[in-house]
Amino acid sequence: MRTRGLTALGIGAALALTSLGGGAALAQQEDVVYTGCLDMEGLLSKVAVGDEPLGPCDESQQLAQWHQEGPVGPQGEQGEQGEQGEQGEQGEPGTSATYRIKQSFAGSAMVGGVIRCDEGDLVTGGGYRLLSGPPMVAVENYASGARGWTVTMLVADGSTTPLEFEAHAVCSDLEPRRDG
Repeated sequence: MRTRGLTALGIGAALALTSLGGGAALAQQEDVVYTGCLDMEGLLSKVAVGDEPLGPCDESQQLAQWHQEGPVGPQGEQGEQGEQGEQGEQGEPGTSATYRIKQSFAGSAMVGGVIRCDEGDLVTGGGYRLLSGPPMVAVENYASGARGWTVTMLVADGSTTPLEFEAHAVCSDLEPRRDG
């Protein structure tokens, strides 16, 4: 079956026919379907509200259906600001507090480790501090999972001199203790 777009004349005829047939009252309803027969010149006939035309389409016509809703129009002008609404109720106090944990790691060549926040808490940041040893390069410094912070250091000059660093994590205590 070939499809053909509705012409402006065909759409105008369809709207006029639906208005005569009570379509104007139905235009206010949601998702109204119109059905008609579309000829080769783009004219509609036998237009009805619903899934069937008023009669069968001729061989030179094809069935056409459309809905009431048209394209979105241009945005209107900004309206005046409304009155301020009532203030809502005070919410529950927040439940998040933070704490910092740290752990030292030592070794030679390449040393790494993971430090973890307490069970049920969330890691929100972290890092490291060099304590002693040859020049070092951080090859890993990232959050690992919801609770951990990973730091791995590598000796930069190839020496086997022991190195020591401190990894730290900032944790969010999701259920802090409340006094009183």
